[in-house]
Amino acid sequence: MVLSSTAGFRPRKRDAGELEPASSPVHKRPATELTQNPNYRVTRLVASPAQGSAVSIGYTDANTGYGVAVVEDTIQVWPYTLADPHPHIYQVPAPQSDFPLALVTAPAPDQPRDPGLVIINSQTGFVKFFESVKHAAALELIDNKHWEAQISLGLNEAVSLAEPAEPAGVIVATTHGRCFLVTLRDVTGKPSLDVDLLQVPSGVASKLWRSVWGGAPPVIHGDIVSVRPGRLHNQGMTQELVALTRRGEISIFTCQLLSSSRYCSVDPRRSFRHSMFASVEASIEAHRPGGSVHVEFFDVAHTADDHYLVLARVHRHNPRLMIFTVKVDATGALVVATHLLKAPDAEGDGFSPKLFLPSPKTTAFVTVGNSVYLADIGTSSGWEDRVVFRRSVTIIGYGVENATDNQNAAVVVVTQNQGVVRIERFPTTPSVDPGTVLKSHIEQGVFFGGSSELSFDVDGASVPNGSIIDAVGAICEEIMASSSPYMNALPAVSETLERKISLLRQLLDYCETNFTANVVADVIPLVYDGIEKSAVALALTQCIDKLPHLRPVLSRVCGGDIGERFSNDTASILTVFTDFIKELETNDENLANVAYIVVSTQYQGVYAYEQEIPGNRRRLWVFDTDLVFRISDIYSTYYNHPETIVSHTDAMVKYCQVLYFYAERALETLTVTQDPQEQEYRRWYNARKHGWIEPLVVHNLTADAIAITERFHDYDNLVYVINSLSEDDASVGFTRCFDTFGYPFAESVYRYFLEQNQPKKLVAGPFAEYSDYLHRFFRENQDATAAIAWVVYLKEGNYAAASAALVHSQQCSQNVDTLANAHTKLSIAKLAQVAAPGGAVDAEVAQDLKLVAAQRRLHDALSTTYKNVMPGKAKSSIDTRVVDFDAALELVEPSYETVAANAPLSAPEDVVNLLTLLSQAVTGGVRAYADAIEVAALVENAADAARLSRVAWLRILAFGDDWRVIERLNQQTDDERRLAIHRLTLYKVALLVNRFDDLYAVIDGNAGDDVVEQSLVDTTALAQPKLAQWVRATVEEAKRYK
Repeated sequence: MVLSSTAGFRPRKRDAGELEPASSPVHKRPATELTQNPNYRVTRLVASPAQGSAVSIGYTDANTGYGVAVVEDTIQVWPYTLADPHPHIYQVPAPQSDFPLALVTAPAPDQPRDPGLVIINSQTGFVKFFESVKHAAALELIDNKHWEAQISLGLNEAVSLAEPAEPAGVIVATTHGRCFLVTLRDVTGKPSLDVDLLQVPSGVASKLWRSVWGGAPPVIHGDIVSVRPGRLHNQGMTQELVALTRRGEISIFTCQLLSSSRYCSVDPRRSFRHSMFASVEASIEAHRPGGSVHVEFFDVAHTADDHYLVLARVHRHNPRLMIFTVKVDATGALVVATHLLKAPDAEGDGFSPKLFLPSPKTTAFVTVGNSVYLADIGTSSGWEDRVVFRRSVTIIGYGVENATDNQNAAVVVVTQNQGVVRIERFPTTPSVDPGTVLKSHIEQGVFFGGSSELSFDVDGASVPNGSIIDAVGAICEEIMASSSPYMNALPAVSETLERKISLLRQLLDYCETNFTANVVADVIPLVYDGIEKSAVALALTQCIDKLPHLRPVLSRVCGGDIGERFSNDTASILTVFTDFIKELETNDENLANVAYIVVSTQYQGVYAYEQEIPGNRRRLWVFDTDLVFRISDIYSTYYNHPETIVSHTDAMVKYCQVLYFYAERALETLTVTQDPQEQEYRRWYNARKHGWIEPLVVHNLTADAIAITERFHDYDNLVYVINSLSEDDASVGFTRCFDTFGYPFAESVYRYFLEQNQPKKLVAGPFAEYSDYLHRFFRENQDATAAIAWVVYLKEGNYAAASAALVHSQQCSQNVDTLANAHTKLSIAKLAQVAAPGGAVDAEVAQDLKLVAAQRRLHDALSTTYKNVMPGKAKSSIDTRVVDFDAALELVEPSYETVAANAPLSAPEDVVNLLTLLSQAVTGGVRAYADAIEVAALVENAADAARLSRVAWLRILAFGDDWRVIERLNQQTDDERRLAIHRLTLYKVALLVNRFDDLYAVIDGNAGDDVVEQSLVDTTALAQPKLAQWVRATVEEAKRYK
């Protein structure tokens, strides 16, 4: 950048050998100059911490002249202002934490050159204070509880921010949105730590929350993004601490530095919390109108005039950073000035944007990613520039330096690999603001545009869009406040409001004539906000003229004279109107009068004007309070009451239109901004929209009801309205809407009749010819429609689809289907597959059918055994020969209760355990054992199936027959032995099954130790010399008779 004259600047002094600027030097500050221009200079300081990737966090403290950096597991503290390239670095072990925090503090009174050090474990909340940085390593060995403290953190809570706030101490924020003050010294100045939770009175927060958002305030209003020390007043005896959340909630905590407790104490009565969102949003609309807006707050700084600068990112079209000057006191938070950073927002990979305001507090330093913006605040120059670091530079922290006789205002940037860099701002003279000239031209065109001698047109193409919008916003604000010098006082408030509407329309006409279409698009929402607010105030005034008994109520809400409030503060009409409706509800005012007021103000003042704006989807200003919820409740209370006699049905229709319009616009806004409240608001809308339409149907206003539901695409209620007509009219209506709206409407039709338990209507009457829609509905809602879809598919001859629907119905209703129902569905599904082209039965269906059939037979056996009283009998049903009864009970009891309840099991292992561990007297024995072998084969994994089969065979051998008796038949004749084999349980099972490989593995000793252990049988009874011979003989004998 080319340098110009340095007259008027105050640069730092330089070392011998450095080039001196043209102005006189002030004091010596050795550094390497990286860049300089008439407004600022960037230098790299000599003293730096260890460099490299191991340096993770750092910052500098100008009050002590020291810097802090976290290097691996060590905290390093060094005098960053020294000229020594190798300064002495004091090191203290870092706590075992993912994000250790370390802060230097003011020196002790007797050690003016030796600052202290505070270390915070962000995960545990443990705080340690070293009074001396130079002796910190030695003090680490001293166990002094006065130098330690514990921040009480909740579950999954961690310290997220810590900021020096001396003399009070250190202000700390957590991930759960809480703030603590860590006091370092008692009133005598001795080290003694104390931790206080910073709170504000709930009444103040509640009142503000309700006025802005409606309802009760949550305990936490978002992530805390900044904590800062505020002003020091009351002769240094009182200090304010500030906290800011990402959603724009600012908290001011007032601390008394001297108290009876020996520590700094927080005075909750003088502390308060406010949401800046509404005020900031209104200011954004004034400066950047155009559609929906989402604001993300990042930082706050105290100004010289006891206001606060707030840094935020405004998401509208493109993200931009804005700085708001906010007046904050116990009564609220009010934006008094706005600065839109000219440079586009660059979201970096490092820290979130931060705001620094060093004395004399005329230039704001804003850090974003690898950039630092410098912007003059509170001056007419509007100067702005930025310093951009290369991508190879990693910024790990910052520091701030106030201007003094020896130095300029500056921000210090600590980097991971390029040392410490200072960016200092020189004093400059502000330039003339061209926006003032532009605003004057527009005002002449609005207020004096009727002159035949003069023209007030401007070349809009040569003016920055932002300047135009700022000027238009300022004019709108003056018109709304009746503060423009060109506005004359009028005798009646209605005349004043009508004049405002006229002026704002003329302002819009002027913009359309002189500026580009893009500018007009941004100006339209801003101007229409003013028009609509003025129209609502005018309509409310006219209502009060007709209902004079309500004038005292409105006067009380306005805080005095109605005309003065409406004339001089028209912008506040939403708050006034919302509070007025609250008063009417509290006073039990006649709801007919309330409905009249709502329709007059909202339909005529908002809805009608919104229809004038083509393609408009902006966020409505009426959403800034809970007005929409209140007028919805009034509508429901009044029009849904059975004793209400509606004499003005036209008003009811308009009221209903307003509710639908507000809901539609709110949902569009929330969806565009990806607001997390979108789903909650949609649930609210879905729960109430039927109550908006139903009164119209009750009062035979079906044509209006159809028009409204079609206009706002409320197909659910459109179906309800059409279905309320006569059969012929309903048929015509359904057919027309099917043809007009297509599948979205058809989907609502099908869902409606399913909910009404009228599934037959899905395929009857006017719906029959729209089978494609019905099939699509079945595909997209398989769980809800499978029970009816298969019937439809069968009637159509689509057997494959019918089978698939039946299988899906059985699978998704396992927890509610009986075994009989499941068996029936699978049986029909199998038959449908046989009837389908190809006639092949799906293996999965066959397996599921086999699994359910086995359970059904078991259920029947249990029912016979226990006379239909089956639950709670698992313990008494287990075969007593198991070696570990408790283990067996644990295996079968949950599954037993499921089958006893006539519900299906899905795991073959559970079924096999029931069939083989329950006694034969309960299960019927042979059939159950055979089913166990068949079910074991259903396990998908072959190895697991073989293991389960061997377990089943082992139990059958152990529980089915007494092999010791069989061994005694060796001396008998063949016929006697054959007769004995035929009596064996194994023989009867073998007649029913076809696979014996796993049985042979068991008798050959190849089952595996895990199988033996899982079988829970006593294998000693099977230790017969000729067991294998008898088993094989039994199987072969069974094969002869198959």
